[in-house]
Amino acid sequence: MSSPPPAERDAADAAAKAREQEEQAALPYKWTQTVQDVDITVTVPGNYKGKDLDVKISKSALRVAVKGGEVFVDVSQAGSQGKEQEKRNGHKRGSVTE
Repeated sequence: MSSPPPAERDAADAAAKAREQEEQAALPYKWTQTVQDVDITVTVPGNYKGKDLDVKISKSALRVAVKGGEVFVDVSQAGSQGKEQEKRNGHKRGSVTE
């Protein structure tokens, strides 16, 4: 079996990249990854401080919510696509490091 011609391969790569960007844009969070680090950005309303939030990150789940209240992101590997809840009306950004 031979490789596809370069033009066909380039078109397939461009289509895959466009599909990935579309999928990422639909998520209630943004993430980037290197070999050593994963950066996750979740936008929440600016009236909340870090101490107001309940942030849980594990190998199979991500959850960001107001303590005892509104959920901004809830994603789990329980299903093939996971479960997502989102709110897109915020302006504050923060970070969590372990």
